[in-house]
Amino acid sequence: MPSQPNGRWPLAMTVYIGSGTNQDGYWEHRGTPATIARWQNLVADVQANEGVTLRVTPGWNIYRPIDAQWTAWRISIPGMAAYPGTSSHGGDYQGRDSLAIDVGNWGLIGQSKFFAYARKHGFTPGIFSNEPWHIVDFNPFSAVPAGGGSTPAQEWDEMASKQEIKDALWEVLQARPDAVIISYSAANNPRNGIHLAAPGYWHTFTGEQWTQFTAHGLYGALKTITPVNDRDFDVLKEIYTVNQGFDAGNIGNLVWSTPVTAQDTNGNPLKDASGKPIKFDAGGFLASTNAQVGAIKKKTGA
Repeated sequence: MPSQPNGRWPLAMTVYIGSGTNQDGYWEHRGTPATIARWQNLVADVQANEGVTLRVTPGWNIYRPIDAQWTAWRISIPGMAAYPGTSSHGGDYQGRDSLAIDVGNWGLIGQSKFFAYARKHGFTPGIFSNEPWHIVDFNPFSAVPAGGGSTPAQEWDEMASKQEIKDALWEVLQARPDAVIISYSAANNPRNGIHLAAPGYWHTFTGEQWTQFTAHGLYGALKTITPVNDRDFDVLKEIYTVNQGFDAGNIGNLVWSTPVTAQDTNGNPLKDASGKPIKFDAGGFLASTNAQVGAIKKKTGA
């Protein structure tokens, strides 16, 4: 067990694999050599067999220093971040050595496969039922496992694509201010996932969409509902998906005719890693029913 308290490791104890900035400021992806080697082996295995490259969620989402733990605790939905000094990202969890990783796009291979691959490579998934993306290495100070190497390669650091950001913007802006987050997790259950719901609207996030949704603070003050069982989930979905005139099948027909700047729900422009406003080209997917000044036209129009 490390001599330093939770979240207070010298960074020299860790290795660097990526960094970036978001609304919380500068962050890095760092872990012990053993944890990073296990992660790289996991990524390589999934890439080879599923054709998906798993990504760590932007932010201090491997090792999380104490100041970053305070930031996460202040801005998160209640219950979605550990009290500072107790995080499994901080080096120990309930008296055990630990180093957690939050995987942004785990949903692209499904929960059952993701959990199986995680266990295969020495991680423990499912510690928190409402966080399927959260996997924990309870042996972060072990010998480096074979295959990971002693000098980890740096991971992908770029911002998400414009289309991924557009998709995330669409989910929160179209859903209106009466939206809620419905989070459900049960063993081998097709209902599992994180869902955005509003009267007449239901969307199940992919891992990549949820990453962008949270990274840009788009959930705002949305209430989170955790159904107590399958029947509770089914009733909630039945209530929210009653058709109230919104035709999800036609949203792809709407485009903007001039370039527009992406905004959050408070009307503030979203910026990329270099601080420049994110702009969408003319002819892109409509991100808001209210939003941008400029003519909206049908794809079949002039």
